[in-house]
Amino acid sequence: MIYWLMHCSVVLGNGVTVARLALDQLAKVRILLPQPRAPIQVGALFYMVAKLVAVNGKVPVVGYPLLVAFLSLLFALQVATDYTKRQRLHQSVWATALVMSAIASMGYLAASQSGTAWAFRLYYVFGALLVAPYMGMGSLFLVLPFSVARTLLWCVHILGAIGTLLIFTADIDVEALAALSGDSGRGVLQPGPWLPFVIVLNLFGTIAVSGTALYSAVKAIVTRQDWRFCLGNGVIGIGFLVVAMAGSAARWWPDWDGAFWTAMAVGWCVAFGGFRIVTAAIEVRSGRKVETSAKGVEG
Repeated sequence: MIYWLMHCSVVLGNGVTVARLALDQLAKVRILLPQPRAPIQVGALFYMVAKLVAVNGKVPVVGYPLLVAFLSLLFALQVATDYTKRQRLHQSVWATALVMSAIASMGYLAASQSGTAWAFRLYYVFGALLVAPYMGMGSLFLVLPFSVARTLLWCVHILGAIGTLLIFTADIDVEALAALSGDSGRGVLQPGPWLPFVIVLNLFGTIAVSGTALYSAVKAIVTRQDWRFCLGNGVIGIGFLVVAMAGSAARWWPDWDGAFWTAMAVGWCVAFGGFRIVTAAIEVRSGRKVETSAKGVEG
C-alpha cells in the first residue's frame, strides 16, 4: 500500500511538471489562447489528463480522484506562480484552497484502496470542511477592506481548526468505509458535533463566492466598466457551484462511479478559468491606474 501511494505521488508529480512545461512551450509559440480565454485551454487540458489516466479507454475508479488531484496541483502551481509575481493575497488563498483539494483527493484515494480511517478523515477535513471557506475568502479579499477580510480569515482558521479536531475524533462506520468506491463518502462519518462546522463553513464559502459575483455584476452595471472582473467572478461562482453539486451528481447518476469526481474536476476547471480572467482584469485595471497617474503628473 505504501509503495503504491509513493508510486502514485511520483507519477502525479512528474505529470504536473510535464504538463506545466508543455503549457509553457505551447504558450511561447501561441498555440494556446491568451490568458483571458483560459477556460478553453483548461478544457483541453482536462481532456488530455483524462486520457492520460484512462485504461483501455475507460477511467478506473481510482483514476477519478487522481485526476482531480492532478488538476488541483497544476492549477495551484499556476495561481501560486501568479502570487509570487504580483503578491496579491487573494491568489495565495486560492492556491491554498487548490492544494487542499489535491490533499483531499489523495486522502480519498488512500482511503478507498486501503480502508484506513485516518486517510478518509484527511479527505473529509480538506475536502468537505476547508475548501469551500478558503475559496470564499479568496473572493472576499477582492472586494472587502483588507482588515475586514483578514479578521474573517482568522475566524475561518479557528472554526476550521475546531472542526478538524472534531472530525478526527468522530466515529466511523467501518462497513461504509470498506464500501467506498467513487462516491462522496456520505455516511462514513457518524453524525456528531463536527457536522455544524461543516455546514456553517460551506454556507459561508458559498455566500462569499456568490456574493462577490453579485457585487461585481452590480458594480459593473453601475460604473459601466470592469466587465471582465465581473465575468471572472461569475465564472468562479459557476465553477464553485459545480463543485458543490458533486454530491448531487453522484445521486443523479448512481450507476456511474465517476460522477462525483468528474463533477469536481469540471468544477475546478471552470473555477480556474475564472481565476485567470480575474487576474487579467486586475492587471488591466492596474495598468489603467498607472496611466491615469502618469497623465496627472504630466499635467
